[in-house]
Amino acid sequence: MIKKIDHKNAHYLCNIFSTSEKSICVIVESNKEARFLYNELSLYLDCNLIDYFPENEILPYDHFSIPENILKERFQIFNSLNEEKEIVITTIKSLFELFPTLDLYKSREVFKIQDKLSLESLEEILISLNYEKTNKIESLNQYAIRGGIIDIFTPIYKNPLRIEIFDDLI
Repeated sequence: MIKKIDHKNAHYLCNIFSTSEKSICVIVESNKEARFLYNELSLYLDCNLIDYFPENEILPYDHFSIPENILKERFQIFNSLNEEKEIVITTIKSLFELFPTLDLYKSREVFKIQDKLSLESLEEILISLNYEKTNKIESLNQYAIRGGIIDIFTPIYKNPLRIEIFDDLI
């Protein structure tokens, strides 16, 4: 166990990472240490190989929802797991949080331009993923349909997606 985070630890982790065939999860005591280690590792490695899994910034007994930016970051990390090896840095507090099963984060469909897809089928997918239908999209997990145009605000992207379906073609 690493007692004190400094540049020597980052160098040591880089050596382990370069010889390992799998991803590495580093657990530190606080957000401050996690950010420090992330910055130190980014001096040695490409930032795309390092992920900081952010801590929930609310106390367990508070009845607020997790801020959208944290949800987006977490969602992107869960979706990138197993794509390539990386170093994930998180805190002890994050280990004790309850998370949905990994299947929830992997429940995505892949569609391309010219794929066949009806508006009804797409809406069924969104409903099964607990998206909320609204007239105007204002937050994550909402969608709106206007004619053959559907706007979807997923946690993966910074802005909502706009998809146009003509007959059954994207």
